[in-house]
Amino acid sequence: MQPQSQNKDAAKSAPADLAAEKLHIPVAQKTKVSHPVTAGGRASEPAAVVLASDLLRWIIPKVGKFPRTVRYGLGSRIEMAHMDVLEELLHAQYARGGDRARSLDIANRRLQVARHLA
Repeated sequence: MQPQSQNKDAAKSAPADLAAEKLHIPVAQKTKVSHPVTAGGRASEPAAVVLASDLLRWIIPKVGKFPRTVRYGLGSRIEMAHMDVLEELLHAQYARGGDRARSLDIANRRLQVARHLA
């Protein structure tokens, strides 16, 4: 008789475990970058650009699952904020001198806005 009660206890705790797994956000060490920062021994793109691009690819499907009432307001603002960060990082990649520092400063401010929206 005890094995049945253990199965019932296991069945009761399983949904709670699944909910905890759904809320788990992977840490940076566990996430896999979609394309390598270095390809063939030469630098292809700065790590910040690669990670911002991966973050944007992760955010877009998540925002698509928002309820309709917030998807087109808050959801589009979140997407646009992350697109702006990626755009400024790309500007900084090809800029020189003071222009690079200016682009990185703008990207940093836009990233702060994106953090507060999310």
